[in-house]
Amino acid sequence: MARSPNQKRKLLCLCQLLWERTDEEHPLTVQELIDALEGMDIHAERKSIYDDMETLRTFGLDVQSRKGKAPGWFLGERPFELPELKLLVDAVQACRFITRRKSDALIRKLESLSSVHQARQLQRQVYVAGRVKAMNESVYYTIDKLHTALNAPGGDLQILRVQHAQGEGLPPGREALRRVPLRTDLGQRELLPGRI
Repeated sequence: MARSPNQKRKLLCLCQLLWERTDEEHPLTVQELIDALEGMDIHAERKSIYDDMETLRTFGLDVQSRKGKAPGWFLGERPFELPELKLLVDAVQACRFITRRKSDALIRKLESLSSVHQARQLQRQVYVAGRVKAMNESVYYTIDKLHTALNAPGGDLQILRVQHAQGEGLPPGREALRRVPLRTDLGQRELLPGRI
């Protein structure tokens, strides 16, 4: 049989099919894989699918097969398990400094780490009483820049912060600039002034 021009894409398309459409609860049969490849204008035969699955396994993907009542092939282990992704989605939705638009974009990225079936379970709304989402997306990038500066070699970051100078010889209500070392409280992800 002559190879079609799209044969070189077959392994990549099989990998994509396994990644996007399968999980332990939703395997694809060999015939479903062949049909999906045909939809991409890639000819495949049953024996070549078995060989390709072994190649993907050798490459390092956790390609699993199941026999019996609901037979098929699926991608087993992924970088994140579904409960971990749910936790991350909840954290993104509850985080007050991430805007609604950025939250939605991050959640779509998290959904891409699972099958389409599992991604539906990630589309949920977490409501935190009294929590207002930020309107300014620049906060997201500012925090990243501060963390980068803190983690840089010799990154002893200091900022100038306006503090009330009561008891320092200035009249009440006047302010003075004072250099304050910066520390982070990673539990709250807020920047807090350190002790002088």
